[in-house]
Amino acid sequence: MRKLVEGRLLRLKGSAFQDCMDRLGLELYPGDYQSVSAAGPKGDTKNEGYCP
Repeated sequence: MRKLVEGRLLRLKGSAFQDCMDRLGLELYPGDYQSVSAAGPKGDTKNEGYCP
């Protein structure tokens, strides 16, 4: 199962990866996870989200 999930994650690109990580963060940390939107010339600097 781990190899299947890892392979799927490695194939995700751009907004598909962002969407997947947002859904995962919201599922794992409901009410605490904060998504980070890409903005500015450097985007979100590879930060998909965080828990305060």
